[in-house]
Amino acid sequence: MGPLVVVIAVLAMVAVAALGVVLMTTAVSQRRSPELVSAPEPGGHGLAAQLQRRGDVLWQLMDRHAALGTVLCGVDVLGRSPGHHEVYAWLECGDYSTGRGAEELGGGADAAVIRYAGHGHRRHIVRVTIPSAAHREADIERMFPPAVGDEVDAGWFDPMPDEHQRLKEARRL
Repeated sequence: MGPLVVVIAVLAMVAVAALGVVLMTTAVSQRRSPELVSAPEPGGHGLAAQLQRRGDVLWQLMDRHAALGTVLCGVDVLGRSPGHHEVYAWLECGDYSTGRGAEELGGGADAAVIRYAGHGHRRHIVRVTIPSAAHREADIERMFPPAVGDEVDAGWFDPMPDEHQRLKEARRL
């Protein structure tokens, strides 16, 4: 192979890699649902704010009945059911001390099916279902559409707000 062929091959690989990054970024930004995911403020109405007030989420993600501090959650919406009353998401919640010395006291993360009722500001969570550890693969296959199950298996998530934003919010509280 001549040097020109090698240069062309390398440029083609770089272009394909760059296109992959652009497509992945586009897919992530298109799946975001700003109307569902809000800032982590404890009294908010968005999905993240409602999740952090639910005892079932605390129990399923952190194996606790009560928070030690303030629970703040990040959500990555992976998809929605055809009827749009279920959201497939990656949840990442932490239990934080608050104030200047805030720190995460514990936390957990997992895929979830979030069933809700209502519309707009009247939307409220009815149920949160997280795959069991004992039957994880079967639960993921049963709970999620194949494309979402593949994303869960791949393990690439970008919850909003992220862990740094949640810690910043804990320091503000």
